[in-house]
Amino acid sequence: MYAAKGSGRNKFCFFDPEMNKSVIKRMLTERGIRNAPDYKEFVLFYQPVFNVSDGKVRGFEALLRWIKADGSVVFPDEFIGVAEESGVIVPIGAWVLHEACRFNRKLFDAGFKDMMMSVNISAVQLGSKGLLDVIKSALQESGLCPELLEIEVTEDLFIQSFDMTRDILNKIKDIGVHVSLDGFGTGASSLGYLQRLPITNLKIDRPFIREITKNSDENLMFPAIVALAHQLKRRVVAVGVETEIQLDKLAGSYCDYYQGYFCSKPIPAAGVLAFLRREERGDLLKLKNRVTFENIQERGQDQNSMLMDDSAAQTQDMEKKGLDMTGASVLIVDDEPFIGSALKRELSGAGYYVESVLSGMEAVEAVKQKKYGVVLIDQVMPDLDGVETCKAIKKISPESVFIYMTGLFDRDNVVKERQFAEAGGRVYFLYKPFAQGEVQDTVKMALSRKE
Repeated sequence: MYAAKGSGRNKFCFFDPEMNKSVIKRMLTERGIRNAPDYKEFVLFYQPVFNVSDGKVRGFEALLRWIKADGSVVFPDEFIGVAEESGVIVPIGAWVLHEACRFNRKLFDAGFKDMMMSVNISAVQLGSKGLLDVIKSALQESGLCPELLEIEVTEDLFIQSFDMTRDILNKIKDIGVHVSLDGFGTGASSLGYLQRLPITNLKIDRPFIREITKNSDENLMFPAIVALAHQLKRRVVAVGVETEIQLDKLAGSYCDYYQGYFCSKPIPAAGVLAFLRREERGDLLKLKNRVTFENIQERGQDQNSMLMDDSAAQTQDMEKKGLDMTGASVLIVDDEPFIGSALKRELSGAGYYVESVLSGMEAVEAVKQKKYGVVLIDQVMPDLDGVETCKAIKKISPESVFIYMTGLFDRDNVVKERQFAEAGGRVYFLYKPFAQGEVQDTVKMALSRKE
C-alpha cells in the first residue's frame, strides 16, 4: 500500500519481499522515535554561521542527531521522513526548540549576547495548531530574547499552502522571531516569495554554492540574487561552503553570512563555548589574510592547487609515492581541539595522512566517507564515549585498528579497557600524558601488525 501511494495517485504495485523488510524497518524506526525523547536519545549539534565580511561568528544552526540506547547513531535523513509521516515530528520539534533556546540562553549568560540560534521547522510542524504556543513557551522558559531565535522553513511549504504559511509566519514575526527561507535555489525557487513573505534571511543551498566558482549559470546568477535580496532588505546566507575559493566568491558578491565545513563542522554542545572563546581570541581565519579570487586569476595559478588544504596535499603526496592510503591514514577522535591539533601535527610530520574530529558522531560520519587504517579514540567525550564510538566504527570499517586514549587511572578504567578491546578487536592503548614519540611508535606498531 505504501509503495503504491508513493508511486502517485491511481497506481498499484505487486508485492515484493523487500517491501516487507522496508515496512518492518519503518515500524521499528517509528517505535524507536516515539520512545527516544523519554530516554533522552536525542542530542543537538550546533554548526556556526559566520559573517563573510570579518569572519566573526554570527550564530548557530541547531542540528538534530539520534543516539540509540545501544550506542548506534541514526542521522536525520534516516528518520526525519518517518517522523513526519507518523506525526512524531511535532513533539520532537518542540523538544528541539526548547533545547536550542535553553542552550542559546546559556551562551548569552556566558557573555555571548548576540548569537542567533536557527531552528528548522517542517511542514508538519507548521501545519500543527500549537506551533506558535511552542515557540512562545520555549522563549519564556529559557528567558531568551525573541530577536535571538530564527525559524527556518523550506520552499515546499509555500507551494502546499501559501496563504496559511504566510499567516503563520507573520504571527511568528510579530513576536520578534526571525524567519529564514532555507534551501533557496534547489527547488521551485521564486523571488516573489521575498516580497510577499516576512522573510529575514535567504539561505542559498549547497548544490548551488558548489557551482559558483565554475563557468556556470549559478556563477552568473549568484551576485544578481544577492543584489536583489539586499534591495528587498533581506540578508543572504550561503550553505555548504567547503573551499576558500568559494568563500572569496561570496565576499566578491557581497554575501552576508556563510556556514560549512571550510571553517567548522557541527559542534557538540560541550565544545561550543570553547570554540567561541577561541574565536574571541582571534584564532579563526580572517579574511584579510586570504588569497583573493582575483589575485589567483591574475597570477594564472591553478585555483585547486592554491587552495588545497593540508589533508589534500598529504593525499596527493602519498599517492605519488605509491603508498597505501587506507593503511597509512589516521583518524583522531578527541573533543579537546588542542590535543587533536597537536596529534595531527605530530603524525602529519611523520608522513601519515591525518584527519581529526571533535566527537564520536563526527567520527562515524567521517568513516562513512573514507576508510582509515588507524583510529585514535579518546574515552571521555560529550556524545558517544570511546567504547560506543569504536562499536559504531567497527560496523562500518572492520579492518581499522583502534588506539584507545585515556587519562583515567581508576578501577573502572580496567573495565572500560576490556569493553573497548571487545568492541574493537585489534586495540592498542595510550595513557595521557603521552611520552615523547609514544604516539608515533604506537601508530607504527599498530600498522605493522595490521592483519
